[in-house]
Amino acid sequence: MLYSQRRHAPDLCGAEIGLYRAIGDRVVFRRVDIRGLIHDERLLMAPLRVERLRLTVVLMGELCAYVGGTERTLRPGEYIATRIGAMRTRGETSVTFELDWDPGSIGGALASLRTEGALTARSRTSLERLGEALSTRPLLAEAARDALAALAEQGLPFDPAALAPELGPADPADQRLMDALDAALCRLERSPDTEDLVRELGYTRRTLARRLRGLAQRHRMYERADDWRTERDFYRGLVATMFLSHPDATTASIARMLGYRSPAALCHAFKRAGLPSPGSVRRHLLAGRAGAADCAHSRTVSDNPLARSSKHFEHRDG
Repeated sequence: MLYSQRRHAPDLCGAEIGLYRAIGDRVVFRRVDIRGLIHDERLLMAPLRVERLRLTVVLMGELCAYVGGTERTLRPGEYIATRIGAMRTRGETSVTFELDWDPGSIGGALASLRTEGALTARSRTSLERLGEALSTRPLLAEAARDALAALAEQGLPFDPAALAPELGPADPADQRLMDALDAALCRLERSPDTEDLVRELGYTRRTLARRLRGLAQRHRMYERADDWRTERDFYRGLVATMFLSHPDATTASIARMLGYRSPAALCHAFKRAGLPSPGSVRRHLLAGRAGAADCAHSRTVSDNPLARSSKHFEHRDG
């Protein structure tokens, strides 16, 4: 499996993002640490109509899951398995564990599109251990096998034996390339481009393109790996939509943090991605931050954040 570690901690009143992953051909294990920010994955993922499934487990903080017109609050030790693109963090600090897979690839099917519940003590302990292994790398295969076995015992459709062949380390050349991509994306303020990767890796542009295609073919769950610019721009959008939720953030400060030449360039990037303006996204997220305490444990809402907060999502100039 490919290991990937990315962390962003700009000078913004303690706000921080940590993203730790192990990426295989049929599964992704991921731990997401968020401090001082709100993440609404529906902004980027829901419009893509992703059919991939995700098990989301709350280890710290709270999440809101939007599935089938219902909002469900998840607290530590609770999980939900559904399609990607239905979650929003609540509050200012959260740690979640996520497992992504394609339907039918690592076991049976979900009993329903929305499967949820509380973890057993064994499952929670094993996932916390796996989450730690994602940031330290040693013992990841052992921790993954134990976690999958615990989840299977709990009735979730995972087959540890089916994943055993891909739990080992990736090819060293693939891992070196992944490390270079992570390093570049952790310094977005420098506006990394193809030439930076070429110099760091000692490749030609053609060799880099070939290596990226090979990486995507060998690790299908890393779907944007075959194109550096696509990966960089998507990741910029992900980081931007999270840091815009901070009360001290401005369109100008986020543009600088992500390496854009001006706030206008950030606005154009959002437009190309089909997103509302940064200012509109910011108003939506700040409204969500202010209203988080009022969220009922389970209530009916729209899955689409544009529909829920249409007045905050008018296309303006940031």
